[in-house]
Amino acid sequence: MPDALHKPTNPTAEDIRHWLLPRSAFTRLMGTQVLRCGEGEAELALDMKPELSQHHGFLHGGVTFTMMDNVACWAAASLVGDLVSVGMTVNFVAPGVGERFTANAKVVSVSKRMIVANTEAWAERDGQRRLIATGVCTMLPTQAAAVGTG
Repeated sequence: MPDALHKPTNPTAEDIRHWLLPRSAFTRLMGTQVLRCGEGEAELALDMKPELSQHHGFLHGGVTFTMMDNVACWAAASLVGDLVSVGMTVNFVAPGVGERFTANAKVVSVSKRMIVANTEAWAERDGQRRLIATGVCTMLPTQAAAVGTG
C-alpha cells in the first residue's frame, strides 16, 4: 500500500480506500464507499443522509455531479495514473429520490493528453434502481497538465 508520499500509479479499489479517500475531505464527508475500481471501470456508493439533500429532500445535484466526477476519475486513474478533470457534462434525468445511490463509469477513450469516460448515477429505493443522471467526463493526466503550467 502506498504511503503519504507515494501515490499509487494505477489505483485499485483498495488503493482508493486507503490512500485517496483519507485525503479527499469532501468525498469522505459525503460518505462515499468504493465498490470496485480497475481496468478502466469503477463504481461507488453512498447512503442518503439529510446533509446531502436539497430543498425538496432529493439528493442534491452537486452531490450527484461529484459522485460522477469521482467515479470517472477513479476509472481513468486505474489505467493512466494521476489525473485531473477538465470538463464534464451531466444530464439529470430523474430526481435523486432514494436510500442509497451508486455511480459507475467506464473509460471509452484514452490518448496521451486526454481520457474520456461515460458515467451514470442511480438511486435505489425499496429494492428498485432508477437512473437519475448520465454524463461524460474528460480528464487530463497530471503529467500533461504540468506541461501547460509555468
